[in-house]
Amino acid sequence: MSLTSALAVVAAGQGANRPRILIVAALPVVLFCLLDGYYLGLERRFRDCYNTFVKKLHNGTATIDDVFLLESKLTVPGFFSEIFPTLLSFSIWPFYGASAFALWLLKSRLWGTL
Repeated sequence: MSLTSALAVVAAGQGANRPRILIVAALPVVLFCLLDGYYLGLERRFRDCYNTFVKKLHNGTATIDDVFLLESKLTVPGFFSEIFPTLLSFSIWPFYGASAFALWLLKSRLWGTL
């Protein structure tokens, strides 16, 4: 957030000469949004593994392998299929959506394309 704010201030100070600075300011917003989505996806996968183990434990079907083995089974297509649903999570979209909207609003006000 500090990096984005600093770049937005620099862009506002440069006026019409530096509209690309806001594009650079948007890059951390996008990258950190994807990173937060990735970690939220990992957390959801871990909770699914945990809940599966607890169900097996309550049913009496848990084995010693269930305690010590945790397989990720994450592939590249699986990576993207886990990130995109998490981007719609309430813990992600308000913060990053507001950040992106603020940058868009600043761009529009600085360069008159609102």
